[in-house]
Amino acid sequence: MMETYKVTATRSDGWWAVHADVPGASLWTQARRLDQVEATVREAIALALDVAEDSFAVELEPTLPGELQHDVEAVRLVAAMASIAQDTSSRLNVWLAQVLIEQGYTTRDTGQIMGYSSQRVSQLVAQADEPRSAVEQKIQALLDEWRALLQPTLKALDSLRANVEQEGRSQDALEDRASTAPDKRARPRRRFVSVARADAS
Repeated sequence: MMETYKVTATRSDGWWAVHADVPGASLWTQARRLDQVEATVREAIALALDVAEDSFAVELEPTLPGELQHDVEAVRLVAAMASIAQDTSSRLNVWLAQVLIEQGYTTRDTGQIMGYSSQRVSQLVAQADEPRSAVEQKIQALLDEWRALLQPTLKALDSLRANVEQEGRSQDALEDRASTAPDKRARPRRRFVSVARADAS
């Protein structure tokens, strides 16, 4: 099984400071952009361990300031819930069309009930390629997954709203910060690799 090394990347003065703990060493390196981190740290790990760069996996975790990290997590939770909701909605539409047709409603009447055209109802029924009991089990599993995410998402959204209100994250505020920020133009900077060896004893 391929070894996996956890890597953290922290933004600092226009660069990403990258850290990885590997057997016998603690590695530090840096990259200009986050999409360059994996290649940079792979090279550092390979040199430290004297192995091929493709002989291990890297699990990258960008580290952001506390409140900003909460905002990112809130958005990810909402995206996850939206994906589950879309999948659930698709399966429920197929299930409901199947149920109504089985109950003797015509395709046209089913369309009126569901708010779809009769052609769309025919498409939904054609997608019912599993026993209704199997479809119902999958829908229940999706609903359970959605329910499990609901409370964490609501809590994260409350935190996100509070951050927006307290910090004034409006476009005007961002422009004000940009106009008063010191000039931090890119300056030549060599990439480095720092290796702290573990005590052999």
